[in-house]
Amino acid sequence: MKNEFTRRNYPKEEEFYDTYFECIDAASKLLDDVWHPNKECSDKARHNRDYFLKAGQLNTLTYDSASVLHDAEGFSSAQIHLVSSHRDVTVRIDKSGNEFTATIVRDQSK
Repeated sequence: MKNEFTRRNYPKEEEFYDTYFECIDAASKLLDDVWHPNKECSDKARHNRDYFLKAGQLNTLTYDSASVLHDAEGFSSAQIHLVSSHRDVTVRIDKSGNEFTATIVRDQSK
């Protein structure tokens, strides 16, 4: 296992997308039709997400947060946390050279 540390957390999807769009692309390809990123997310969209999540009516996975991890050489991976009213998913995206590989590290039904 790599000697990694958390460099930064991203509670806002649009901020993570602006810098790490390759990670989002890898995760969305892995999840295919289950999750689609919202690069124009806003505080209003997050408010709506939280409302429907608490009401148990958020049926599709949506971005909750992301963390960027570094090792001694810089960026090494990222983790994206996705939620719905019925599911909790964490996707890890590893970088090797110029390639980004996504894997699901947690997929839990609620």
